[in-house]
Parts: sequence; C-alpha cells; structure tokens
Amino acid sequence: PSGFFKVICYKKKNPNVNNPLGVLAFAVFQDDMVLRDKKGGKTIKADRTYQVTISEIQNWTGIKFDHSLYMQNPLFYHNRPSRNAEFNVSSSPERIPVGCVYDVVSEHHNVRSEITHLSKRHIIINAAMINAIGNEKKGEWVSLLNRSNRKTNIKNWKLMDGQGREAILNGSIDSGLSIKIKGKDKGKIKLANTGGSLLLYDEHDCVIDHVTWSEAEVNRIEEGVAFLFDSSN
Repeated sequence: PSGFFKVICYKKKNPNVNNPLGVLAFAVFQDDMVLRDKKGGKTIKADRTYQVTISEIQNWTGIKFDHSLYMQNPLFYHNRPSRNAEFNVSSSPERIPVGCVYDVVSEHHNVRSEITHLSKRHIIINAAMINAIGNEKKGEWVSLLNRSNRKTNIKNWKLMDGQGREAILNGSIDSGLSIKIKGKDKGKIKLANTGGSLLLYDEHDCVIDHVTWSEAEVNRIEEGVAFLFDSSN
C-alpha cells in the first residue's frame, strides 16, 4: 500500500462546553513515488509517522468524515499566512513528524515547532549503532553529519527518542564531517532493537531531522554494524 492512516476520536479530559470532542489523525507514508507525485519530497520521508489533517486523509482515501471531525482536528489544511505565522506553522497542509507523545498537537492554538525542509537540512542523523556487540548501553551511539559547507554550532540542540528520553548536545560539527553522540553525551536515549525513532531539534526547538527504524530492518544488518538512515531529499 501507499501508506496507512489512523483517526482517533476521544472525549477531552477538560472539555469546553461547546468543544468536548478531540480528534487526531495520523499517516505513515510508504510509497516514494506517491510522495513525489504530491510534491511532498521536500518535507516528507517514507516510513515515518506524521500527524496530518482530516482533509488530506479524506482526499487520499475518498472516505467522507463527519464535519465535526474536520472542525475538531487541530491541524490546519488551508494556507493562511497570517494564521500560520501566529502559530508557527511551517507549511500547509500540516504534516508533523511524530516521534513520541510530546510531538502531537492536540489543540488548534498550540504553537508548533518549526520543521526544516529536507532539502535545507544541514545537519542530519546519518547513522546509529543500534545493535551493538556486548553491552548495548555502552556500545550504542548516534552519528550526526554536517553536509553543509560551514561549521555548525550544536550547543543546546536536543536529540529525543520515541519514549521522550532526551540528550542535550554541545560542541560543533565541521563541514563535511560527523560526530558520535555516545556514552554520557547520549543522555537517557535508548536505541531499541525492536524499532524506534529519533528527532533532532535545534536550540529554538525547530525539527532539524527525524528518523525511524523497525525490528525487521535491524535484523537485516549484522550485529555490531551501524544502521544507515535514508537522507535523500
């Protein structure tokens, strides 16, 4: 299939009298050709989970959702520059990469984290030692690559895994080189052999890069060999 989707409807814990329903929509894109056809290659990677709008799911599937679901879905479909600027919406329709629960936007008025387009990402998560030999906690590492032509300061940048565990970064990366985030510098991040995700944020909480991996993908690689992430743009 080109992808999967899920729509979640729930009663809010502290609902507004006129707004008791919460609606979240998610999609996992799998077909690179479909993404190119929809001109999504600059913002979307295949096999990532994204929070999306009800309208896009309706366009893709032909399923007619009730108007109340459209109204209560917090993401914006139409491009309205003044509103987008107010809530820091990077592009419309909104597609927000989800690594853990903290990435989910649940209300219209939530200010978004800016998302750097793939084609403009200077620092990428290019590899990770997920299935290390021996003590995996000590053997795990994450590699960040600077693919720009200038040195980049990553002080106060943040790596976060799919469970919300994070590492606060420091230092800088020279042009064309990479650094390993390992040991104490890796903070509480864990790289699960059963699948997981990582999101990289800069000091302004802008999403710089995001990657995922599955258990099947890890099992195809020899133990002690780094996992390489797709960084195509």
